[in-house]
Amino acid sequence: MIELLLRLLCWLLAVCNLPVDLAESILLLGFTIWSRIILARDCTPSVAFRIWHFVASGAALLAYLFEPGLAAASFAAVWLLWVFWYVLKQCRAFRFRSERYVERSVAAGFLVVSATWFVCARYGFSPFNFPLGITLLTSIHFFFGGWLTPMLIDRFLFNLERMKTPNEGRHLNATRNVGTFALRMSLAAFPMVAIGMLCEPNLELLGVILLIAAVGVFLLLQLRWSLHQPAFITRSASVIATACGFIAFSLAATYAVAEYRHAIAITIPQMVATHGLLASVGMIGGLLVATRNPN
Repeated sequence: MIELLLRLLCWLLAVCNLPVDLAESILLLGFTIWSRIILARDCTPSVAFRIWHFVASGAALLAYLFEPGLAAASFAAVWLLWVFWYVLKQCRAFRFRSERYVERSVAAGFLVVSATWFVCARYGFSPFNFPLGITLLTSIHFFFGGWLTPMLIDRFLFNLERMKTPNEGRHLNATRNVGTFALRMSLAAFPMVAIGMLCEPNLELLGVILLIAAVGVFLLLQLRWSLHQPAFITRSASVIATACGFIAFSLAATYAVAEYRHAIAITIPQMVATHGLLASVGMIGGLLVATRNPN
């Protein structure tokens, strides 16, 4: 708890004193705190792993002391190096054949993509001739949509497996199967969106639809499970996560359909202020649910 409060203090100081906008603040909060919370439940990190995560997330904050260029990218690269370390640890799952090891490894790969685009954004380099703001948003979406959301689904499935309710075994198995399908659908949809943005609008729209469906299924499963939990904070967090998630992804669907039809229904700055903020609040609720003991 003390460590998380210290991380939150560092993030607040950075947001108040560094030239960061709302989107960058959300991404840095994910680097600093949310990734630490989910990793604590994911891989039981060692002391060295936690220390280097603190250093790497701090370097990501310090990257904003400089204008986009080599100095800023050098600090951002520290975060990228830590991500590679995490991926190497995650690859141990292949050796032990742990539950959903393929899905977790794919999600870890998306984390590498996010960190790479973050370095590009701080260097001032825009791959595929995207605007620099889109480069940052790509990093944000790969972090939250490509890695953190699948990790939350995986944690939800892990909690289901720890439930000690023999009389509901059949229902739990059905929920687990549907949740696993949602996890795999979200992982498959994300590359479709990325590739579709580059060359095929139809593929992008299909990927957005699948991603929204996967997240919607997960939110409903999590809400149904949480409402049967005795802890008030679990039930409340799940309701908040579900409400914010559905509104946020309704906005995402509106934006995707409008873009497909070459119309403007909502601008990117408006999406950051609405979809981004709501999705972030939903993530907080999801993290609270994910870190609760199901028994």
